[in-house]
Amino acid sequence: MKKPQHRNIRSTQTHCLQVCRNAPGSLASLASLASLASAIALTTFNPMPANAAESAEIKVKGVIKPPACTPNLVSGGVIDYGTIQASALRPNEYTVLGEKSIPFSISCTAATKMAVRSTDNRAASMVAGIVDGVPATAAGSHWGDRFNYGLGMVNNKPIGGYVLAFRQDTFKSGSQNVDTIVSADATTWKKSSMGGAPKSEIISWATPGTVLPAALLSVTGTIMINAVLNKPGELPLNQEIPLDGSATLEVIYL
Repeated sequence: MKKPQHRNIRSTQTHCLQVCRNAPGSLASLASLASLASAIALTTFNPMPANAAESAEIKVKGVIKPPACTPNLVSGGVIDYGTIQASALRPNEYTVLGEKSIPFSISCTAATKMAVRSTDNRAASMVAGIVDGVPATAAGSHWGDRFNYGLGMVNNKPIGGYVLAFRQDTFKSGSQNVDTIVSADATTWKKSSMGGAPKSEIISWATPGTVLPAALLSVTGTIMINAVLNKPGELPLNQEIPLDGSATLEVIYL
């Protein structure tokens, strides 16, 4: 009987062990793949170096401020007709109280093209046609409802109205005369023949001989008021009736 051939068996086993160590799915192969995957992950998902530079931001700020113009009325803008006796009112007629005037000025921080808009704060009390009889110029022209500002209400009855006008030929910028001009759209201008402040238009000032707003540092002149009382039959004359006219003069920039 022949002895077993152990030599070939050991050789086969040794070869088998070597192959198993290097074969896919072995522990050694999996460990190697895991290390490679970790290296790839670090390279792919950590693109910034650990010592990345810090940054700083520069901000540039400032404010462009337009010129500002301030209107001013002497005595706080109060026109006082004092005490009016009820007996002085004409029966069945409007009573014209006469003209009063007040100095007006505008001062600006720089030469500016500007205008003035007049707003009737008592528009609901306007009596249509009440200022039609108020003379506007020496030539005999008269004012209309465009210049008619309300004097307020008493017992739900309108007290009367008044004309508000920037008196032509009284306005100056410094020592230079300026013309009062008027516009409905701030584009087309014309010289104001009477200086009135129509409620639907704006007033500005131009160098004499022109009809375009001038850039001015200041304007000074006179505002004229002419008040008219309603007919006595329309007023409760058995009580005191305070005149309550109010208008806002707003500077607008062109």
